[in-house]
Amino acid sequence: TRLAQAQQRVLELIDQMGSDDVAMVISFADTSQVAQSFTHNRQELRRAVEQLRVTDRPTSIIEALRAAAGLANPGRSSQDATDIQVADALPAKLFVLSDGKFPDVSEFSLGNLEPTFLSIGDADSGNVALTALGVSRRENRPEQRQVFARIENLAKTPFRGELTLSQEANLLDAQAIELEPDAGRGITFDLPDELRGSIELKLTTREGINQLALDDRAFLALDEPRRASVLVVTPGNEPLQVALSTLRTNELADVRFEKTEYLANAAYRTLASSGRLDLVVFDRCAPAEMPQANTWFIGAMPPGSAWNKQDKAVAPQILDADTSHPLMQLVEMSDVLIAEATPLVPPKPQRVLLESTAGTLLAIAPREAFEDVVQGFELVGNDSIGTNWPVRLSFPVFVMNVLEYFGPSREQRAVENVRPGAVVALPVEAETERVVVTNPAGERTELVRDRRDQLHYSLTDRIGVYRIESGDQQRQFAVNLLDPAESDIRPRAEKSIQLGYTKVVGEQKWQAGRRELWKWLASAALVLVVIEWYVYNQRLNY
Repeated sequence: TRLAQAQQRVLELIDQMGSDDVAMVISFADTSQVAQSFTHNRQELRRAVEQLRVTDRPTSIIEALRAAAGLANPGRSSQDATDIQVADALPAKLFVLSDGKFPDVSEFSLGNLEPTFLSIGDADSGNVALTALGVSRRENRPEQRQVFARIENLAKTPFRGELTLSQEANLLDAQAIELEPDAGRGITFDLPDELRGSIELKLTTREGINQLALDDRAFLALDEPRRASVLVVTPGNEPLQVALSTLRTNELADVRFEKTEYLANAAYRTLASSGRLDLVVFDRCAPAEMPQANTWFIGAMPPGSAWNKQDKAVAPQILDADTSHPLMQLVEMSDVLIAEATPLVPPKPQRVLLESTAGTLLAIAPREAFEDVVQGFELVGNDSIGTNWPVRLSFPVFVMNVLEYFGPSREQRAVENVRPGAVVALPVEAETERVVVTNPAGERTELVRDRRDQLHYSLTDRIGVYRIESGDQQRQFAVNLLDPAESDIRPRAEKSIQLGYTKVVGEQKWQAGRRELWKWLASAALVLVVIEWYVYNQRLNY
């Protein structure tokens, strides 16, 4: 393996150390780890190198470089009393052993480090990988779900194989795969709508080169969808009520309507602080304090000083809509007229969703673990119609976007494809205080929420399905590589890496260094003298 090849080269470097040399070992994936700090103890260095293990995580060298530069400088602190302390800023040799498949490093200074790049890997290496995976509903048949995947042949030879779809030990479907060199294709599988649990896609090879097994498998977690919990507080808004009462919205959300007087009740305060609501809609009203939920303010301002407003504007014209944001996808606003509006001054960071001649009319901004959408114009007034938006097709589309964006489906999308090493915001109820996460190896980790912040899990080092237990509820998420750059295991063609302003050319062949032979010769001479003295004395005794 490449790790074994790199370990062998480093062990040879350790063998070539002089008696006064010190060295350290740093391993890196997407983060770095000091496997052995500075020492002249060759045995400790060898042990650190031999204990290195491969990970499923992606690659980034910048942290390893910073660690090397920082620890090589004087004044560092040591956690090991046996370490050798560096007293002066002396040049240090930096050996980088890698296939070089990481982005060029910018904004880094090597300083006193003298780099050497030892290229690992065969130029004829090749790999076939799953590089994309997801699940969606068919456009022409919304009741039918599909798994879509992409396979790429990152090799110089054609590939023949098979892609299977299974749930646990049950084979659901399979397709034959044929790919030319440096080519890719998309694959789809139909899924039964009632199918729940985790499913696995697995790539098997019949012909061709496929030297990395990590990206031959990918997983999807198909949990039972939970309906969003939505509270609407309004003095009365028929268009909004109609838009939130369709068959599709009933599938997505449990919507509860209350009058504005409800905000003064203790029942509201208890519900708003419980964390059980996914979304609260405030139509022409505002609470005394923000709830522990996402919000949508219509013709009203959130309490506090975070959001501000400008003077009212008459008949502002819409100039631009941010259709790249999920809330505005497929929302056409060119035919929407607004009678009167209050331009907004959102807090930073923010995302302006609707811009007009008078200023910002719709924006979204984060608030702790939540997000707030504020709309600077009314849908309906007390005695008049404030806009024609409710009678345009884009309004029910926007309402659907709001429910999907703030509902549990958003949480599921967020953990649909997690990369190894990523931090995951767990898709659990907001009031959940304690959860247990089980990784693919069966190792369990208990997490306890000490505040109202989102529960996060960071031990995502392994490819596979992670199971979340909270009370009597069970959910899951999948960790997959799905990265063409990581799956392309062919070493850098140019055999060089860029470290800051320095281009480091890799050594084409490994050359053993020169050992300090005089010490061995002197020891051998001493041994010969001792043997000769011993024989001479033995002869005298006889």
